Amino acid sequence: MFPLDNKPPEQAWRTIIGEGYLSSQSIVAGSGCLTTGFSAFWRYKRIWYLVKFMDFSRIIEELKKASSFDLYRLKAAINQQLGNPDRLSEIKRSLRPGQNISYFDETENRLIEANVIKIMRTRLLVQNVEDQRRWEIPLYYVNLDKI
Repeated sequence: MFPLDNKPPEQAWRTIIGEGYLSSQSIVAGSGCLTTGFSAFWRYKRIWYLVKFMDFSRIIEELKKASSFDLYRLKAAINQQLGNPDRLSEIKRSLRPGQNISYFDETENRLIEANVIKIMRTRLLVQNVEDQRRWEIPLYYVNLDKI
């Protein structure tokens, strides 16, 4: 559930600023007009719902509408979550040396089948099944959910 659902607009607005969904500078940029801030808020809320249900084609459509600055802020938030120690620990607990996994290779834009060789603090040494080459990849590349 989105943290702003079922809140009156004034409280939702304070939550947006307080929890970083929208900076107080956005109010200034919108000439103090709350509707400007709220339209940005609803754009973020739409993106959040799309991410929650992972409709990637709709996510891409929404991202195309975002400003470069919005995309940068979203990238920073995603990078924080990818480096979250709790998330990395959860991934490490799911992995064992010798385990068959798949990971997403963004350069080839596809899943790669591999075997786990070594688990490190934030990375993983794997050997690709297809060509037997070894690669060191970030833990978050691993497709644990078999998507």
